[in-house]
Amino acid sequence: MKKTPFNTFAITSALSLMLGTAACGKQEFVVTSSLVEQQAAGYFHVPAKVDILLVQDDTGSMREVHSEVSRELNTFLKNLQTQGWDYHFATVPLTHMRALKQVQASAYDPNWGSLWQAPYPGATLNNASKLPQSSFRAPEQYTDLLNGTEVTTLSSKEEGFYNIWKNLKDPSMKDSGFMRSDALLAVIVVGNGDDTWGAQTCTRSDGYQYICNTSPMEETYAIAKSLILDGSQQMKFYAAVSNQDGNCRGSNAFKGTRYMRMASDSGGASYDICSQSVSEILSGIQNHLTQTELTMRTRLAFLPYEPNIESIHVWRNPGGNSSLKVEIPRDPSHQNGWDYLGFQSDGYTTEVDNYGRLGVTLLNKGSGYAIEFYGSAKITGSDTVTVKSDPAGAVDSASAR
Repeated sequence: MKKTPFNTFAITSALSLMLGTAACGKQEFVVTSSLVEQQAAGYFHVPAKVDILLVQDDTGSMREVHSEVSRELNTFLKNLQTQGWDYHFATVPLTHMRALKQVQASAYDPNWGSLWQAPYPGATLNNASKLPQSSFRAPEQYTDLLNGTEVTTLSSKEEGFYNIWKNLKDPSMKDSGFMRSDALLAVIVVGNGDDTWGAQTCTRSDGYQYICNTSPMEETYAIAKSLILDGSQQMKFYAAVSNQDGNCRGSNAFKGTRYMRMASDSGGASYDICSQSVSEILSGIQNHLTQTELTMRTRLAFLPYEPNIESIHVWRNPGGNSSLKVEIPRDPSHQNGWDYLGFQSDGYTTEVDNYGRLGVTLLNKGSGYAIEFYGSAKITGSDTVTVKSDPAGAVDSASAR
């Protein structure tokens, strides 16, 4: 099946009404099966959700980068939309608090109105989750990116992790609707310094403050890791920072060691802001998110109406190729197959392994008439699933007469 932007499912054959005139004068109809093709998390099934928080260095030495981010951001978000991501996007400064008031969202958000894209069979403008209208912004309305004038005067300390944590916990995050409990959280730091939360400073005779003791920083890194990474939802940290001390785009830079370490510890990735363009970095993050998506497993698939359970057939299409389809058996014992669950409200459709921790994280809520996959039957990566069923209670009037 051809993938097209914003398309979330394809119904190959819906309920067909074959109308005609019979000898008894009654209209006849013949019920045909519904064939619903859905792909693993992020495409034709419930799209993978990601909340992207861009944390921009506001120390004044990154003005050029601010302009570059502004130029490249829309292409980055459009590419995520084309790949089928249900995204939220927002921006905060690195070194101080700022209430979050604006959030961009993909076309899966009902605020798009007539341009809205249904994320799964049975989703409607009324039952799909949406941002508060006060915080929703279309791309051309979004004005929260740093523009180079919003800078601060700092001492030698850069308490980046502390401010990221404060921003994540600020009430405006909840009020804006940016963070969703069933979404992957991606935090992207763009800067040319390093976090020094916990470092001790001393003051010279001329009043200049400098870092004189870094010994507490290992302890504060452990605290930062716990505060930022530990939580109920999956998180990836991306560090677009300097990979060495010295000159970086005409300004003095410090190696972003702790930001890069946080990226490694979260299963994210690091990029060199001094030698790579913003376009290259955002493309790298997009590819990394795609690889993360391919590790997600589909737990639930939805049908557009209540089915006749005995009529349901399910096939896996390896790599999306229906000519290679293999039927998945129904398994009431819930070991390795599928079973019909009935109507599910806000069911978690996707699971992903917790990076570096035991267990799984459940993501991507959806509501509808659902079948659940178990064990080896869960759909992963680029595989697709085809579901065929008849509507519950439907009877051919021709055969019933």
